Amino acid sequence: MTHSHTRLSGLMTLTLLDRNGTPLTCIKRHNSVMPAGQALLMNLLSGASTKPEFRPLLGADGFKPDVAKPEDQAAAMALENIELLNMKLAKSTLSISYRGDAPRPAKIIGGGLLVDSQTAAGAKATSLYNFAPTDNTIEVVKGMPVLLNFSLSVGN
Repeated sequence: MTHSHTRLSGLMTLTLLDRNGTPLTCIKRHNSVMPAGQALLMNLLSGASTKPEFRPLLGADGFKPDVAKPEDQAAAMALENIELLNMKLAKSTLSISYRGDAPRPAKIIGGGLLVDSQTAAGAKATSLYNFAPTDNTIEVVKGMPVLLNFSLSVGN
């Protein structure tokens, strides 16, 4: 009997900028794709799910990515003034880039993507797609420009 295993691999890049757009800190970390994110990616790549809406999320100190509604935590920080810079969905890859501003001062422990999608019954569902922790906390101030880049590929 032969078993086939599909492996999801990816990278998150979190870049903090000064007001002039000069990078201050750049961190690259491998993604941890959450179970809901794995199912969603497979549905997206197969065409079974359409019209996903991704939203970048910063996790402040105390953020827990493995809870039912991670976006409802006080430590979850949605970026302000979000601009989607790039989104590519190909046969086996997904890449997304955002620019936004930190909504408040905080110590960041990682970044992730929330995704809003429609269930088969037409209801809207929000789930944490992926999360990449930083090695150390990163201090941000209100209004600090942030770039978040995510890439994910499916391979055997």
